Amino acid sequence: HGIVKRWEQYPVEWEQLEKVAENSFEDRFNWKIFNENFIDYYHVPFIHPESLDMPEKVGNEAYGNHFATTIYQADGRTNLFDLIFPNMFFHVSRRQVQFYRVLALDPDHCRIELTCYQTPKQQEEFPLSSDQHRDIEQILGEDFGVCRTLQKQAASKAYRVCFTAREYEEGVTFFQQTIHKEIDRLRSK
Repeated sequence: HGIVKRWEQYPVEWEQLEKVAENSFEDRFNWKIFNENFIDYYHVPFIHPESLDMPEKVGNEAYGNHFATTIYQADGRTNLFDLIFPNMFFHVSRRQVQFYRVLALDPDHCRIELTCYQTPKQQEEFPLSSDQHRDIEQILGEDFGVCRTLQKQAASKAYRVCFTAREYEEGVTFFQQTIHKEIDRLRSK
């Protein structure tokens, strides 16, 4: 499968990964809003100005229903953000591998399950308790805040679907098109 080949090319010792942390978060927004936020990097300078740096370059590629984003930082680091359709994500960095599972609890309520993995070498170099890690709860808190706002806006009678920014929201467009394609496929059965 194409996306598995992508992961094989990334310099992570997959067989040495160990689970090092597990968290679950529930909040009041639709699961698709979280998914769209996760694969949209247009929001980074506006929602995460203190906690994340805007990438130097971003590469996107579709693998069937899955969507892969490669973030190229100015210092040469590379991170992978991959949507495994419909509701799972991998974030692969030199510090750890994060696995997200997004579960719909009802139309405006979801649970995000996050599991972090590291090799023993990563655990030594980048312990989760150190300052070398971005504060996961801070970043997710910023994301959850914007997702709650979007949920309220989507419930408004004035809400209309708008265009997405082509250059920065390719993942959002892809996800929406894939959802519609899958709904049409299931309806035709």
